[in-house]
Amino acid sequence: MPKRIVLFLIFTMICMTWAVPKPMESIENYNVLMVHGAYGSEKGIKANANLKEADSASKFLGDATLGSYTSEDRITKWIGTNVFEEPDIGKKRNPANAYIYNWRSFTNPANSSLNNAHELADRQWNIAENGASRFGKRRALFEEAQEVKATLRVSKNGKDSLYVGQIALDTIRQNPDLYRQLASRYILIGHSMGGIVSREYVQGDFYNGDVDKIITLDSPHEGTGALNMQIYKEARGWTDEKIRGLLMKSMASMTATGILLAVMGMEPVSVEAGMCITLFSSAIAGGASIPLTKIFSTEVYTKDDSLVHYVDPYQTGFGTIRNLNALPYDAEKLPMFRVLGSKNSMTFGDPTHVDYGLLGSLYLENFSLPVLNMIGQMGGGGDLSTIYVNALTAGIAGIVGIPLIEQGSSLVTEASGLGKHVRLLNDENVDVRKEQFNAAVQAESSDGDFATAMGIASGAVLALDFTLGLINPAAAKAAKTGIVGPFQQLWDFLSLEGRLRQVLTIWPNLT
Repeated sequence: MPKRIVLFLIFTMICMTWAVPKPMESIENYNVLMVHGAYGSEKGIKANANLKEADSASKFLGDATLGSYTSEDRITKWIGTNVFEEPDIGKKRNPANAYIYNWRSFTNPANSSLNNAHELADRQWNIAENGASRFGKRRALFEEAQEVKATLRVSKNGKDSLYVGQIALDTIRQNPDLYRQLASRYILIGHSMGGIVSREYVQGDFYNGDVDKIITLDSPHEGTGALNMQIYKEARGWTDEKIRGLLMKSMASMTATGILLAVMGMEPVSVEAGMCITLFSSAIAGGASIPLTKIFSTEVYTKDDSLVHYVDPYQTGFGTIRNLNALPYDAEKLPMFRVLGSKNSMTFGDPTHVDYGLLGSLYLENFSLPVLNMIGQMGGGGDLSTIYVNALTAGIAGIVGIPLIEQGSSLVTEASGLGKHVRLLNDENVDVRKEQFNAAVQAESSDGDFATAMGIASGAVLALDFTLGLINPAAAKAAKTGIVGPFQQLWDFLSLEGRLRQVLTIWPNLT
């Protein structure tokens, strides 16, 4: 999705949060935290007793970040400048003078959201054990957001001393009058799993009642099977079990092709050729899912990552998304929720929970999954281009065993992103507002329109070959020429439309 469109949607969603029944104070009286989503196991901070406190850190800690304070590549600086209207001071922007706190990763981004929620706000998160803290002087993110802005000037014996960071914060906490002058309430902007982390905190038994607003951006409120899909494909290598399964499916496909061709009355040599082609193509397609999964998976997860268990919609018990959604809550004590969910794009599914029907029971997933994918996408939302491009792409993905049956965004279904079946997010006593953004912008662009037109024209040409072409080839050729001519004109129009769209996209920057 183009960056400007994403930012516009986020801008709209956050602006929407101010039009609420409850009164809101000035933004200076809040600590605003960007809560990042799921990242691979190696991108969090590692245990280190020598880590400096947040106020003394000179750079972002860890590799799971939503963007720096000085770069517009991602959303942190953009929201600060365009939503909170911070003056642009360039390279001087830092956590101490910014409205948004985004200064380190969680200790393990592939951890469960329950564990991350403790790290977000539980003051006991890094308490010293046996005289040493695992992560040095780092504290829960709530505390860090306060300490980077804490300053205290003390006059003693005619001399002024300026305290900052943890020393200043600990001293201020001992004086209620001083502490009331320091921002002590929070607004959480949670991207993806960051929204679930935020919910784990306010619904947990360690909630301090200090959050006024939670904004979730495409968060899997009902879980997602996308991580299971990646692990199931074993993107990091072959296994004996996977090789056996691939061979069995390929041989089943070969047998099915042979029976079909024989029933059709084909010559034995044609039957044998068809069976061989099916065997090798099925094996190649199945094997191709391994490198393809590795290429298209931005992060690598393992079965041991607690996040994989947590976000699986089929898992139950403590430390799962289902457990979070089943927790009791007091509507009067909850903050406002603003939920931004996705629609129209394809969502990766869990191959182990796809109903392949009779063909699947015969090891013919390679036959049935492309059809299931296409049927699922044809029932999706969006305009004709979106439906066509999604169905075609999903059908191709099904050939290599990747399920794309539902819509939403790549990782989160539409229902999960909006929390359609989450009791809390549909309780009329809880302050909740929901909006959706289009996650299939490319499919609706001029490229998507061209692909749709090309597909329709190609289908019409093939249909003429097998109908009119069998009776009157000359008439069929004239009819095909009649299709291709308008198609060329349509392409010219779509190219013009694409240029107009580009102009409209950059127009705000020109005025």
